[in-house]
Amino acid sequence: YQRRVHGIVVPLWFAVWTAYHNRLRALAHLSEFKACALSLYEQHCTWSATVPKLGVIYSEETARLIQELLQHLREYLHSKTENEKDQSLFNMYTVCNHFAVHNDKLRQHGIPAQLLTVPSQHLKGIVTSFENLRSIRDYRTPGSIRAFLIVGITCVCVIITPYWASLVKGPNPWLAYVYAVSLYMLLQTMRSLHSYLESPFGNTMDSISLLILNTIEDSDGV
Repeated sequence: YQRRVHGIVVPLWFAVWTAYHNRLRALAHLSEFKACALSLYEQHCTWSATVPKLGVIYSEETARLIQELLQHLREYLHSKTENEKDQSLFNMYTVCNHFAVHNDKLRQHGIPAQLLTVPSQHLKGIVTSFENLRSIRDYRTPGSIRAFLIVGITCVCVIITPYWASLVKGPNPWLAYVYAVSLYMLLQTMRSLHSYLESPFGNTMDSISLLILNTIEDSDGV
């Protein structure tokens, strides 16, 4: 009896743990995305103030590019169709390319080459965080495993039915009802929990709010 239950509980527990772990990873990548964007913006603001040829228009352009990055990131994570997702992905890559050209203007205005590695690393951090978020957004539990979890719950309950029937003949026949309902509710609750946690950017109560991606305004820096 216990071995049969473990055969479905262990995969279910592992699936729930993996989904929760992906949620924690998504939060970390969102924070890293914003940290790199904010660091890049502050650095550009500093150079705009100290390099006369750049001027304040350079930092304003940086703020605009970051706002576009945040917008396209939201659109990608909340996209409902493949066309919306592909368009958001194209827009994201386009803005990243513009940002690379924007960073190169620093070299053209005399910023020492050794200092240019910093904004390049910040831009790399933004792209890396986005790609990690993409993998969490797009790749879910394989269909074969999801099918096994659905069929496995039913099969385990059917296989254990003789054991429950034997309890009816015992001194406490009500235990058959308690065990049957408790096991089925436990397995179904774990499967539902896995479904909710598997999509961290969905519209459920456990979804990650993208309000963390506050836009960066040129007036106050945040």
